[in-house]
Amino acid sequence: MDRYLVDIDDLDPIDVWGEIVRARALHGERVTLALVELAPDAVVPEHRHDNEQMGMVITGQMTFTVDGETRTLGVGGTWRIPPGKPHDAVAGPDGALVIDVFSPTRHDWDALPHGSPRPVDWPGS
Repeated sequence: MDRYLVDIDDLDPIDVWGEIVRARALHGERVTLALVELAPDAVVPEHRHDNEQMGMVITGQMTFTVDGETRTLGVGGTWRIPPGKPHDAVAGPDGALVIDVFSPTRHDWDALPHGSPRPVDWPGS
């Protein structure tokens, strides 16, 4: 049975880049919405994928390099990464909480290790 209304805290965290970068992913038919939790100074090494990716910083700070362009983004900072473009990211000294949207879906994450559900450290909570 499809679930249409899901609390993000109920989704198992996925170890995307080990325990320092974990995502909770909600897959639709054509897009994946992910809440990504990054530890302080977490490094996402340069990579590329066939998915278009867009996102926004919710807490903390991220330094992104996309196809050779580097910029540090704070709360409300956004990114757009076209399919196939090389990119990397480094979380700030306090870590970061970001939202990512991918199209098509990131079902490649299904094979990655999953942790137990736990509450998200939301801003103001």
